[in-house]
Amino acid sequence: MLNRYLVLMALLFISSEVLSQNVESGNTLGFDYRTMPSFGNHQWNAMHFRANYIIELGSKTDIALSTMYRSDDFTYFGLSDIDESAFEDLHSVDLQIGWQQKLKKNWTLNVSFMPRAASNFSASMSNEDFFFMYGANLTKQWKGQKGEYSITMGLEQNTLLGKPRLLPTVSMKFDGYDTWGYTIGFPSSSVNARVGERHLFLASAVLEGLYFNNSSEGMPMVYDQVYNSSKLAFTGLDIGLSHKYRLQPNITTHARVGFSLSNTWQLQDGDTNVLYDFNADETIYFTMGLTYNLKLFADE
Repeated sequence: MLNRYLVLMALLFISSEVLSQNVESGNTLGFDYRTMPSFGNHQWNAMHFRANYIIELGSKTDIALSTMYRSDDFTYFGLSDIDESAFEDLHSVDLQIGWQQKLKKNWTLNVSFMPRAASNFSASMSNEDFFFMYGANLTKQWKGQKGEYSITMGLEQNTLLGKPRLLPTVSMKFDGYDTWGYTIGFPSSSVNARVGERHLFLASAVLEGLYFNNSSEGMPMVYDQVYNSSKLAFTGLDIGLSHKYRLQPNITTHARVGFSLSNTWQLQDGDTNVLYDFNADETIYFTMGLTYNLKLFADE
């Protein structure tokens, strides 16, 4: 298992980013639809709705507020060895607050807190349905002859490896003055190219992970045992190509096609011991969506 994740980390550092961020700059509303038609013996469709709002507190301090609702729909086709009915409809709600403080010598401090409710919600909500993510990083920016550079280093409590845990984040970013840029780091890397004023193309590699509570009591039956407390965990490596098109000043469409590699989709106990493996395969996927820039004030 350790060797597999070391390989994934190496791939991310040499691969090309985009479209994996849930929070976009500015005041926006967004929607995404994603489908994996062949997720092993299963099919996986997901919808995301998100809203972001930036509050400027002077010239050096910003507060970012965001929320996201995610709905994941799995079709198992009755091919698993257990009753899959408890795992067909999964939901999560995120509420995030971020604080950005500009420091001296082009350093910036970013801190974020994000409680999440993620479950099949088949029973009354409990503490097991809630997870708490947080993170902090420092960014150094400077200008070069060909563009602007930045280095970011930090720590995040997230679900990239399934069960929430603290992981390092590091990246080096270049934003060229002409038409292209790149980001190299963990957990994502990318290359992007701008064509005219409306088109943005991106190639990216992103480590992904999800974690849900199974609130169904007395389910499922796994190897003749009934578990009252279990979790659903997904991990994978997303490699794909994206296109963003600015339809008009306030509306941007985006589409993405790619492969989800090294996937795992498992039922686990609270200590991440595997109770059942759904044998998720590598699969192609398609994503499409829309982002609307909110003009809340006349001077925006």
